[in-house]
This record gives sequence, C-alpha cells and structure tokens, in this order.
Amino acid sequence: MTRLRPPLTLQLDDVVAEQVRDGHDQALRELQRAPLAGARVIYDVELADATETPIAHKLGRTPTIVLVSPHRDASAGGAVEEIRSSTYDRARLVVLKASGFSATVKVDVVVA
Repeated sequence: MTRLRPPLTLQLDDVVAEQVRDGHDQALRELQRAPLAGARVIYDVELADATETPIAHKLGRTPTIVLVSPHRDASAGGAVEEIRSSTYDRARLVVLKASGFSATVKVDVVVA
C-alpha cells in the first residue's frame, strides 16, 4: 500500500512564504485524515453467480468500508453482497457473492 508522506516541516525565512507553507501543511494533514485517503480500488472483479469470491485487498488491515460498483456484463437483476461470516482473514481478503444474475458479472470494489 502506498503511504502518504508527511508535509515538509522546515521553516522559511520570509513571513508570507511561511504562512503559505503552514496553510498548505494544514490542508494536506486534513486531507490525509479523510476516511478514504488510504482507499484502494480493485478494478474488474469477476463474480460468478451464487459463488463466494475471495478478493485480496492489500490494505494490511481489516477494511472499515467495502463499496461495490454497479454490476456489468449481466442483464438480469441481482445483488452483490459482502460475506463476513466466512473463515477468510478479513485483514487480507474481502469475500463477495453475486446472487440472482444467472451469469458472471464484473464490478469494481473500493476498500478503505
């Protein structure tokens, strides 16, 4: 996972330049604390109908958010759900199951 680097902490001699640097520093720190700052997007995940599919997320921790895009490649209505009752290690994998499509569907998955 790509870690966000902290902003530079050096002091500038010019008062105005230091105010600008300090403003940027505060804004960057706020953005880095945002809930989705460390999110990963896993593209084109194929989910076979009625099958639990483990997906490696590489967060290095248990995700707090798992979002699934609308499905592609199927015309029938169905649902995609996250399975949390399995024996898989959630710190390494999320498990998704597509139901009611009668075909394999593709989705994008966001984990954070």
